[in-house]
Amino acid sequence: MFNIGADTLTNAHIYNINITAPGSEDPVNPSHNTDGIDVGNSVNVLVENSHISTDVAILANSGWRQVENITFRNLTIGHGHGLTIGADYAIGGIRNVTFTNIVMTGSGGLDTGPNVIVSPEHAGLVQDITYSNIQLYNVGYCITGIVFNNIVCHTANYGWNINGLSNSPIQGSISSIAFANVTNLYPTCQNYNDSAMGAIDFSG
Repeated sequence: MFNIGADTLTNAHIYNINITAPGSEDPVNPSHNTDGIDVGNSVNVLVENSHISTDVAILANSGWRQVENITFRNLTIGHGHGLTIGADYAIGGIRNVTFTNIVMTGSGGLDTGPNVIVSPEHAGLVQDITYSNIQLYNVGYCITGIVFNNIVCHTANYGWNINGLSNSPIQGSISSIAFANVTNLYPTCQNYNDSAMGAIDFSG
């Protein structure tokens, strides 16, 4: 269920929104698949200055039309699968999506910061995805995805999980990332083109 389903938009501005729902792991009233703001099949969309705490907080996805030029900025995120690109289907392709100046205070468990979900059987090209100036607290997984810069993860169960395809490795760069108080600091990278790896602090 979408709280805001921003579908098939061009030149849209979404701002000053407050959305809260119990997490999917809530022991009393779990709310599975309650998405906060889903931007789908849209071009030139800015989402800013809002607070979202749902099962999937913010997402950019393409069901049939290419999604491009989407910016999420100046947001606070509670629990959930936080900053997501794609879903089981992203047929139209996703291009030029930026997440910047975002603070996420999760509740542990399955909560995820940057999260890229693309099925090779049902997806177009995903490119030019940027996560920048992200602060993560108390999440299950810090990052799972493509391009990362200046991300600080304060508390998490796992560091990161980056898995590309053997015939189509992930292209990107990782820099200025710090992990602290991470329970299992075992980064897993498979099929990743290590073109620019640097400034990673694995203290914890």
